[in-house]
Amino acid sequence: MIEDKGFVIFQRHNDCDGPVLFVWVIWGELWDLQEQIFTEIEGLARAMNAKRIRMHSPRKAWHKFDFFTAKATIFERELA
Repeated sequence: MIEDKGFVIFQRHNDCDGPVLFVWVIWGELWDLQEQIFTEIEGLARAMNAKRIRMHSPRKAWHKFDFFTAKATIFERELA
């Protein structure tokens, strides 16, 4: 469990092909926990039968992770 480091805010969106887990905010001192956070985000998305995980960010730092695929400033991770 992640405690006292930061927080993540989600929202359920619906695309024409099904639900999407939208990540609104990832905030705090969480970089050292990134693998655990991404695993938990993906687990949550799979539990809600999401087709993909999506987030928007103007920060170019997100490009360095293989977790999301950049689409303009929209980052997505397709779930099989």
